[in-house]
Amino acid sequence: MPYFLVIFAAGLLVGKNWDAIKRKMAPLSGAAAAKFDEMYADAARTVGTKIEDFEDQVAAARQRSRANGH
Repeated sequence: MPYFLVIFAAGLLVGKNWDAIKRKMAPLSGAAAAKFDEMYADAARTVGTKIEDFEDQVAAARQRSRANGH
């Protein structure tokens, strides 16, 4: 039971000082957001490239098939 009081007191303390905590965390969260954006863009670019390569292979196979009279 006493741990509920500790958690409640910690919540009050954080809530009371939230503006100061948020200001101090902004540089860290900004850097993390920028890194996430970079990783997401790289992943999207990789997936897009793989899809385009696959579509190119399908189109080439269709062209070869038509050239062979199939």
